[in-house]
Amino acid sequence: MQGITPDYRITNFDSGKDLTESLRPYLSSLSLQESAQSVNDTLTLRISAGAIDHFPASGTVLGVQLGYKETGLLDYGAYKVDTKTLTGMPLEMTIKAGATDFNAPYLAQKSRAWDNVTLGDLLQRIAQAHNLRMSVDPELAGIHLDYYRQDQESDMQLIAKLAQEHGAEGTIKAGTLFFKIKG
Repeated sequence: MQGITPDYRITNFDSGKDLTESLRPYLSSLSLQESAQSVNDTLTLRISAGAIDHFPASGTVLGVQLGYKETGLLDYGAYKVDTKTLTGMPLEMTIKAGATDFNAPYLAQKSRAWDNVTLGDLLQRIAQAHNLRMSVDPELAGIHLDYYRQDQESDMQLIAKLAQEHGAEGTIKAGTLFFKIKG
């Protein structure tokens, strides 16, 4: 597309230090694999070996923003550096980082039931319990549930199960519970 220039920002989440410009000359690819279910999102960076001294150690949490120079960047959350692998000639480093949300309390298993609620009300209660923002398609929010049981599953698993049952995509990313019509 003419006139649209992809852009990104990578920061050290803990210190707030912007790493973008020190990595930009060495970055050969950046990809973000998002999962609509309970599988961890993965950030993958490939950089030439010359940037090894510029890249944080394993365990460092990175803040990632993606978008376009002309329209701005969107926050895609925080990712913890899991692995760094050196390959090839010329030498290149592949860095994989997993979304940090997956250490969250909404992964704890629990059992409970809801009577006479809408899908939107049920999701709102989960979002409030975890201090999450919520983005739910109105057509899905209005679905009436006579009875719904959560049995030894996490809130994340419950969201994924509800999404599958209602032809939706449901997940939690960057502090927001998303529940959207698949499409």
